[in-house]
Amino acid sequence: MTKIINVEKTLHKNKPRLKLLFERDEQIINELRSIRDCRWSKSLGCWHIPYYDNHLTYLSTRFNGKFQIQATQQAANNQTRPANKVDKGDKQVGVPQAFIEQMKMRRYSQNTIKAYISTLARFLAFNADQKPDEIEPDQIKKYILYLVEQTTVSASYQNQAINAIKFFFEAVLGQSLEPIVIQRPKKENKLPNVLSEQEVALILKQIKNLKHKSAIYLI
Repeated sequence: MTKIINVEKTLHKNKPRLKLLFERDEQIINELRSIRDCRWSKSLGCWHIPYYDNHLTYLSTRFNGKFQIQATQQAANNQTRPANKVDKGDKQVGVPQAFIEQMKMRRYSQNTIKAYISTLARFLAFNADQKPDEIEPDQIKKYILYLVEQTTVSASYQNQAINAIKFFFEAVLGQSLEPIVIQRPKKENKLPNVLSEQEVALILKQIKNLKHKSAIYLI
């Protein structure tokens, strides 16, 4: 059964925080401890972390789908927003419409459009103190470094983030990015699945037809 973490925005010592509400579970607690500035509050009676824009996406990515992340009913009632928008404090900051239009004109799939919107929204939220067209290329490196050092995102998500940001800068802002700015993660080398001797012997024992057995033994 999937474990559920309910998320709710709160103020703690006059700072915006996220309350994480769940049935006590050591696996969840151990995962939470990997988040920078994660604390237990006696007064709130729960664990809480710094407030992140687009936090549901952030936490889902952070935990790599291990837990179901959802807003509490109270938060859900207070928050209805389009898919192309993220919170910035009490305001809403939308992903530029031109970004979506450029993807549609290039006939990107709906899944790609949805993924790029979410990924770019997270990047813009990271640079929430600036307008999208004022973000400098050097800030891309800072953001990618943040993903690598402060989160648990996969190399494939890192690549997706680079693709979405690169598309935004080049197709929407008309800025060509230098390769040094968008260095991609090293390709993961995965060992192939190889059967053990015992597994091979077990397969061979199951073959009754002499012709088939001869062919398989020869292989």
